[in-house]
Amino acid sequence: MKICFVNPTKVLRRPIVELSNLLAKKGHKITLIYPEDQKKPLKGYHFTTLLHSKNISLKPVSSFDIETLRYSFPNPSSLIKTLSNALKTNDIVHIWEYYYPLSIMPLILKSMGKYKAKVILTSDGLVGYSYKPGFLLSSAFKFYTNVSKNLLFNTPDKITFYFSKLKEIAKKLKLPLKKISIIPTGIDLNKFKVKKSNIRKELKIGNEKTLVTFIGMMTERKRPFMALEAAKRFNIHMLIVGDGYLKESLKKKSKGMENISIVGSRNDIPRILKETDILFSPGIGEGLPGVVMEASASKVASVAAREGGTPDIVIDKKTGLLCNPFNEEEFYKNLELLIKDKKLRKKLGNNAYNHIKKFSWDKIIKKYEKLYRSLK
Repeated sequence: MKICFVNPTKVLRRPIVELSNLLAKKGHKITLIYPEDQKKPLKGYHFTTLLHSKNISLKPVSSFDIETLRYSFPNPSSLIKTLSNALKTNDIVHIWEYYYPLSIMPLILKSMGKYKAKVILTSDGLVGYSYKPGFLLSSAFKFYTNVSKNLLFNTPDKITFYFSKLKEIAKKLKLPLKKISIIPTGIDLNKFKVKKSNIRKELKIGNEKTLVTFIGMMTERKRPFMALEAAKRFNIHMLIVGDGYLKESLKKKSKGMENISIVGSRNDIPRILKETDILFSPGIGEGLPGVVMEASASKVASVAAREGGTPDIVIDKKTGLLCNPFNEEEFYKNLELLIKDKKLRKKLGNNAYNHIKKFSWDKIIKKYEKLYRSLK
């Protein structure tokens, strides 16, 4: 089967990369379309380096990228040409998200003409409903969703959401429920079966120190400055992993602090999590956060926000601790609890590992393949 994934942002998303690799390994021909700023090529950036199959071809769309917005504006000619060809030559065109130019264009083209491909739309959140980024943005997204919902949600042949709460919201919005399936993203459990790690030695972190790790893009939504505040409050070592426009500001504000390491983007997350005691994930606007899934696969308890699909992964007080996303003090209180109680965090970590098994790619990929076959 010929399957084309439309990745809406310049950073290739972990689920798309891992799904592409798994399907390619099974013999499917995969095309991956993404925006690429010619002045800042994607080569070697984030998950791109993990693509490793002759059955996967990359099709960049010439774009202009605005780093602070994490938004790409594609060249109209390149956009239309690339996506029109994808709809003509593939059996399935699988789009991620509904509010990026790369996501919208296939729906516009499909609504205007007959194409070979069946179209699937996947989303990890309905902005303004499952995630509210302030009054103005939430209002703008609600207006956009309501005005464009016929194009956005009636045009695709199928829609998949990461978690069941989104289907409840879809019902209130009068979206086509018969088209909607709940299929979460998956996790490769084998990747996190790390026997040895020398992260503490590399970063000169003593074994006696509780290692708390923050992993995410350095943006306001991920709230990395809360990790900095935690390092100031507690006798821990805070490891901050990720890149973004806030990284330099974070480094300046942490200058002189010996109990914090800001290491930028890393490709050895399983090794980092092997020696991590607690994952600190205060970000908001999450769908089904991959980093929390990865921590669970590493038997690491998480302190995370109670929103989006996170409660599907973190069962409060059983596999981790959930916090009111708008109550920062609750994050610090729960983090302190796990810092002080080693037995509790070990118990939660083991429970998290047993729970995350249901999200194994071995199980999830069967759901995607069944969906693709149903449209052929």
